[in-house]
Amino acid sequence: MRYLLIFFLFLGCSKKVIIEKISPEEDFKKAYSYFEKKNYKEAINHFQAFFNLYYGNQYIDDAQFYIGESYYRMKDYENAITEFNILINNFPGSDFLELAYLRKAQALEKLAPLLQRDQDITRKAIEAYDFFILRFPESDSINVAKEGKERLVTRLNLKEFEIARLYYKMGKYNSAIIYLNEIIAKENELKDKALLLLGDCYVKLKEKEKAKEAFLSVSEEYKKEVEKRLKKLK
Repeated sequence: MRYLLIFFLFLGCSKKVIIEKISPEEDFKKAYSYFEKKNYKEAINHFQAFFNLYYGNQYIDDAQFYIGESYYRMKDYENAITEFNILINNFPGSDFLELAYLRKAQALEKLAPLLQRDQDITRKAIEAYDFFILRFPESDSINVAKEGKERLVTRLNLKEFEIARLYYKMGKYNSAIIYLNEIIAKENELKDKALLLLGDCYVKLKEKEKAKEAFLSVSEEYKKEVEKRLKKLK
């Protein structure tokens, strides 16, 4: 128990010390009040102090979660991930475990770079969403996780498609074909565009049968584009 010393003067210069007890619950409420007011820096300071003073208290994992959540809401995603990992690794029985895993994945998604850069963090975010989906299949947030994963998978596919187009423009058709086949195998929204570009690659390589096969695999949505390309093959 911590003590707050409050001094009062009585009768001249005489002093008395009144000791006011502050419970862990009150300290936690004070920290949480800063969180509610969106004063996240102050909330972090108070939750951290609570964590250090009352380790073993029933609210200790709550404090740890709100440290991570405060960083997350401040858009300091790297520190948020660090704090969520502390909860995940040290408090496996916490009521906040599920949300910590979700927030970790979301923070990684926020850190995922633009298409022009390496997508290693994007892959880590997908793995984090995958883990959440497998670990908490009945979660109320399962669709949030699935949608997050879908966004990131789309980003990776776009990255691969952009690389394929670049190789095509550079005249490196075989390299482009490698990336396009990977996109096509994943059965995603870029499949038809990848098939069209795949056919174009085979046309450049003068492999007409393979080009025709690729064009005929495109859906009806791109029927006109297919017809134009097939006419050129004749």
